Amino acid sequence: MNAESAYVFRHALLRDAAYQLQLPGDRVRLHGVALAAMESLLGGRPPPLPPLGGDAREEAAPHSTDAFAEELAEHARLSEGGVRESGTPRNPTRALYLHRAAMHAARNYRHDSACRLWEELSFFLAGAEKGESLRRAAHAAGEAGRSAEAERRLEEALALFREAGHGRLESLALCELAALTQETGRAALAGGFLDRAGELAASTGSAMAARKVAAVRASVNRDLGRNDEAERLWESVLQDARHAGEQREEAIALGSLAVLFWSTGRIEAAERAFGESLAHLKETGYREAEGTYLDSLAGLYNQTGRQNLALSTLERALAIHRELGQKRETGSALANLAILQFRSGQHADAERTYRQALEIHRDVGNRTGEAIVLGNLASFYGERDRVAEAEQLHQESLALHRVVGNLRSEGVEMGNLGELYRETGRLADAERICLQALVLHRQVGNRRGEGKDLCNYAEILVALGRTDEAREAWRNGSAILREVGDVTALQGRTRSLQRTCANAGIEMLDGAP
Repeated sequence: MNAESAYVFRHALLRDAAYQLQLPGDRVRLHGVALAAMESLLGGRPPPLPPLGGDAREEAAPHSTDAFAEELAEHARLSEGGVRESGTPRNPTRALYLHRAAMHAARNYRHDSACRLWEELSFFLAGAEKGESLRRAAHAAGEAGRSAEAERRLEEALALFREAGHGRLESLALCELAALTQETGRAALAGGFLDRAGELAASTGSAMAARKVAAVRASVNRDLGRNDEAERLWESVLQDARHAGEQREEAIALGSLAVLFWSTGRIEAAERAFGESLAHLKETGYREAEGTYLDSLAGLYNQTGRQNLALSTLERALAIHRELGQKRETGSALANLAILQFRSGQHADAERTYRQALEIHRDVGNRTGEAIVLGNLASFYGERDRVAEAEQLHQESLALHRVVGNLRSEGVEMGNLGELYRETGRLADAERICLQALVLHRQVGNRRGEGKDLCNYAEILVALGRTDEAREAWRNGSAILREVGDVTALQGRTRSLQRTCANAGIEMLDGAP
């Protein structure tokens, strides 16, 4: 141990010994002195906060004590004692600083600290206020990737809201629970939660709760392939948010519509909506959502052949996710980074990044994300001639998509498996599963998926010697890929068709570039 470390150790030891030698009553008074001194230095005690769960549109403004609020709460505890097991606190000063510390942690994206502080504050509260503190703890746990803990806290909050008869807060908590169950593969439960949330929003006359219900229902509908209904709901949320002057909600609705436009092949509309959404998010400082939609925009850039722009946009998204501690979103962005790495020839980096993304999705309980990454990793293995591993992961991905109920992703994964079957000579299986994939693509309106798998089907037909049918499938599939602007997919499918035609001893199909 060097001299400086030895000095620090001795100083800490002596300080602790001096503290322990103080009589309990003296310690209490000393903590009171420390509390008063810190408050004096920091501009005085902040004013009381409004009750949690009230109708106030904005959180209380930051205060000069906020950065030290957790320390001030501890001095308050040690200066006046703890809290009762239930009911109101004996120490309102501690409750005040716990509340401010929780808000400060949440504002600064310290999700673990925020969760702990909201939960600690809940012991000072009762009824709907206690429920709201637990709901916020649940939100922080979810942001930190702890889905099971978030669900447990939401259930506790819901019981308190019901007991207190607070329909608006119950509706909001049910929306969060619906989103959580959808994400973790229990779509059947989400619908019931949303039905009840909608009833409560209507009975309480809360326009904000009604918009929340519609937004979550839109997300569920999109995952289930009901794109028309999802678009109608998001358009409704967008108009209502604009009318109410809720710029953040407007930005989220625009971003959600952008993702829907992209997935249904409306590239120009998607890019415009992404631009509007990101401008609003930057203006309002809503960085969590900004990172999410930058990630999606990077995918659009990659699809339309703008790889350099895709990479720079994705790096911005990853930086935000990591800064804010968003594990789930980091997993999704890493999966997209792996795709770019593979396409640029960084195969070892791509596999490592896929594995990192898969570990994150499993850790946070994001079963939809896990299934998508399994499918991407399977396609990676297929490209690397690791056929047995590729087929196993495709089957795992497909099974998980079916459990989750995500028809759009199920169709995509069936198409990927059909391509593997074609490449390994199992043409009957390839034709069967490719046709099933096309049915799902058309059912959910996935134009890009339909275009890719029509082109794959054309190659299957070439290998089966059915050239006229192949020509028609290729003409239709390549036209769709041009329509949706998927330059990358069209180039890849064209190269693959050239090899397939050469192997079959025929000229390139009419209509191919």
